[in-house]
Amino acid sequence: QGLRKRHDTTEVDDLTMAQRYGTMFSAMPYTLVHLTGDYPLIDYDFPAKCVLFLALLFAVGVVSVPTGLLASGFTQELKKFRAEERQKRVDAATTIERAIISYLRRRRLRKITEETKAQSMNLKRQKDIVKKDNPNKIKMVDFLEQKTLAGRVWKKVMLLLIILNVLAVIGESMSWVKEALGSDFLNGFELMSVLLFTFEYLANVWSANANIRYCFHRRNYTLSFFGIVDLVTVAPFWVQSAMYLSGMQFNAFIFRIARLLRILQLEDFVESFTLLDDAWRSCRETMVATGFMALLVWVCGAVLFYEFEQDNPAMEGAFKDLPSSMYFTIIFLGGEWAKIDFTPGGKIVCVIYCVVGIGLYGIPIGAVFEAFSDVLADEEKAEDE
Repeated sequence: QGLRKRHDTTEVDDLTMAQRYGTMFSAMPYTLVHLTGDYPLIDYDFPAKCVLFLALLFAVGVVSVPTGLLASGFTQELKKFRAEERQKRVDAATTIERAIISYLRRRRLRKITEETKAQSMNLKRQKDIVKKDNPNKIKMVDFLEQKTLAGRVWKKVMLLLIILNVLAVIGESMSWVKEALGSDFLNGFELMSVLLFTFEYLANVWSANANIRYCFHRRNYTLSFFGIVDLVTVAPFWVQSAMYLSGMQFNAFIFRIARLLRILQLEDFVESFTLLDDAWRSCRETMVATGFMALLVWVCGAVLFYEFEQDNPAMEGAFKDLPSSMYFTIIFLGGEWAKIDFTPGGKIVCVIYCVVGIGLYGIPIGAVFEAFSDVLADEEKAEDE
């Protein structure tokens, strides 16, 4: 590409392509940046565009392979190291120590089993009492837990209502949608939605002491994830109404934005958060080890860019101080090169980042994806079994 552009007089941001690609050294940073998948420069002639087209088809994918191999290799080595450490501890334990540990584990397991059995019997006893004394609450629990046809229909209606509420908030931000539907329609839809969501929240609060899911305690529902989300999605409307009746002036749209939180009521959405949590627990040791390395790459790169580029007019003050340098450096590590016309020292740092830095910084992200993939595989295996 340097051979194609070293005579190009096209000027972009006060520099010609010939100045950028005049030598192999000056051309290398720009080429490597393109190979990472970013294109801060696009004003090329036709032959150079053909070269970039071929790079997009083949070279970019090839360049990303080492990063994936590095992340996978690091994760495998860390797993191997942890397995070796566990085996060393097992081998180092004496016969007496192993017997004591085995005894303590059996004792702990027996205690947990007895506690679980006692708790199960207590919950069953409470359930029998509730069935006898509060039959209406039991019916409400069956309705809310989708154990009846009406409850299943209600759940589908609420699912549709959540989606429509999110779309309504998005639509209200566009003037043509707001004019087409009218304020009366949007306000009426909001009132109907809040009344239905409020009914569901109050029904859950009322019947929580008859619901085995919450161990027959209202507090367990009100302090649970679903209880807090249900409250947060309806409370802003009633606060807004109280403020309006008291004559206070405010921007009502701020309160309506809270309706977006209703998407958290989708059970599949909450389940995805659970899977992410499982993935985090699976790879947290890898994240701690690689996170420190990524932090080191970020901070060292920021210091070097600050040292070489603080007086470079082409950077327009991007590296005038360390906080600003850290901001732009982490953008570079994300694969986006907002600034590209570096000094010779900055070009060397740029080359190091393209060849090594981005790969090292991407290891934690690769570890999370691998852990999430393992969690999904485990979920599918559990469902099959």
